[in-house]
Amino acid sequence: MRCPNVRKILEEGQPEEAEVQAHLKSCRACAEVAAEWRLIRAGWRELREQKPPEIPWGFTERLRRRLEAAVQHPSEEFIEVAGRRMVYATLLLTLLVLLSLVVPSSGPLRARSRAEVLLARPPVVEVSEAAPIAPGALEAGWASRSGARGLAHK
Repeated sequence: MRCPNVRKILEEGQPEEAEVQAHLKSCRACAEVAAEWRLIRAGWRELREQKPPEIPWGFTERLRRRLEAAVQHPSEEFIEVAGRRMVYATLLLTLLVLLSLVVPSSGPLRARSRAEVLLARPPVVEVSEAAPIAPGALEAGWASRSGARGLAHK
């Protein structure tokens, strides 16, 4: 017999067959499974033989009152849960509004806007042919004296 077949027979509680016993003697894994099933069945037998515990005095009355109270007021629980959620949502919204007021619109936490990037182009210098500019004069501040003029951003 194969292991899956033997394990299925063990689960059903019929390990008395000769083929199963022969397999259990040759297969250590199936023998361990059979031992576990024997322990489980012994535990169930013990539970069947034990008497259930005595119910404490007044238990049924307390249980009945609690069940009636739960059935009569389900709307109160719903209102309480909905109220909590509304409070949490309001607190979250308030926190977001305060953060939007406190955190600056630009800075290390936010990237530069597209308008700032477009406006930050280097100045364009126009040189007339009448007054040529010497090399390095722009860096030294000679452009305004030699006839060159800086144009506004185009």
